[in-house]
Amino acid sequence: MNLKNQFLSLVIALAALSSCNKKDKEISPVFIQPQLLDTIFSNSYEGIIPCPDCPGIETKIRIFNDSTISRTIYYQGKNELPQTKMGTWKLKDSIFEASFDREKLFYKIKSGNIILRVGSDLKEVEGKLANDYVLRKENAFDIQKY
Repeated sequence: MNLKNQFLSLVIALAALSSCNKKDKEISPVFIQPQLLDTIFSNSYEGIIPCPDCPGIETKIRIFNDSTISRTIYYQGKNELPQTKMGTWKLKDSIFEASFDREKLFYKIKSGNIILRVGSDLKEVEGKLANDYVLRKENAFDIQKY
């Protein structure tokens, strides 16, 4: 190959490599419809999160539209009262980043009825334990039943 052909091959290779830019790999943002957010703000979500030294942590969260969030936890099998903390939240795509004092927790919106507790990597728990990190919409008290 002569020098001219080598140079032309190098230019073509560089052009091909530079055409693969970061924008092609970016993840498009998730759009949450305002109606869905309105239903999330007007309800509580509860579930039992795994606990290393007790049967489970009963968890109840309520997300308010003024950027505050409450979380009530109760450690099953321990002789302690439930603890409620107030914090603030920021929404990015479908993830609520909740700050309680020095603690940060992350919740992912799956639907109007389900919110998942996710890790700081913002990934959903997979495998056998996945269902243990689901918080479901609390059933409203129906006085008509009683």
